[in-house]
Amino acid sequence: YKRTTSIELSFNNDYPTFLYFGYIKPYKGLDLLADACRKLRESEVCYNLIVAGGGDDPNLSFFKSLKNCVVINRFMTDDEMAYLNEISDVVLLPYKTASQSGIVPTSFMFGNPIIATNVGALGEMIKHNINGILVEPDNPTCFAHAINTLVTDATLLKKLKDGVAYFGHNDEYDWRNIAKETIDVLYK
Repeated sequence: YKRTTSIELSFNNDYPTFLYFGYIKPYKGLDLLADACRKLRESEVCYNLIVAGGGDDPNLSFFKSLKNCVVINRFMTDDEMAYLNEISDVVLLPYKTASQSGIVPTSFMFGNPIIATNVGALGEMIKHNINGILVEPDNPTCFAHAINTLVTDATLLKKLKDGVAYFGHNDEYDWRNIAKETIDVLYK
């Protein structure tokens, strides 16, 4: 699945690229991410950030003011989302609440680990220090620390990317295991 898109972004490729994407709503924690970015700015951490999706949030103006950030505030096509995932290293989910999110398997499909607040069912698929980093909800210091850790620790970033590659392989999300468990329930 690769199609061309009109979006072309240029970043300093020496720095990792973080992606926040999806429909922008207050419960998705853009304010938490803004506070985390303010803390990272104080520490002079070097990274790229993409904020992409339709919706409205008062924090968008802050992100537009950052030199290391590109804001695309409109509905994104599947092709554009695929492209943004391909050029990113890590996906950010600073949610305040969540039941679950389609962003998790989508990001994993593109090999991207996730930094997320440990709310709702996010911790069911995102395994701390295996395929992502889970942080306390509503804690911008912890979120900033997680971003900084992945900027400065290439070994951990690689470990998380490797963990993402094995998601759905011989684990509880492997379709063979799901089928076997279903058959066991139906025929016992």
